[in-house]
Amino acid sequence: MRAQGYRLVQVTGVPQNSPITNDIRYVGIWMPGTDARPVLLGGTWDEVSQANGNHWASGYRMKYLSSYLTNTGALRYDAIWEPGGDGRPVIFGWDAAGFAAKNSEFWAAGYRPTVLQSYLSPS
Repeated sequence: MRAQGYRLVQVTGVPQNSPITNDIRYVGIWMPGTDARPVLLGGTWDEVSQANGNHWASGYRMKYLSSYLTNTGALRYDAIWEPGGDGRPVIFGWDAAGFAAKNSEFWAAGYRPTVLQSYLSPS
């Protein structure tokens, strides 16, 4: 799709049932574009955090973040970055009350949520 002038704008990994396979299959949406738009598939939170820092320094901001549990119970993330210079904080791992408090804090600072996803913690 990239060679045809499209960029991935949303993606999520979908674990397959164990009797079928332990593989992860992906669902994605592409739009026309020419930017680099880095993508990370199946990363740990540490890998996403490190990639976010690297991409931030290169002028990219996280556009999309998706999480899922693998068939082995491991929590994995898919992320997409786009060119940008805004702040765009990313939070994860909060329960509903903690998330609401963080959202109020960011809202007061002028930020609005763009992607929200819940997940079951492996622990």
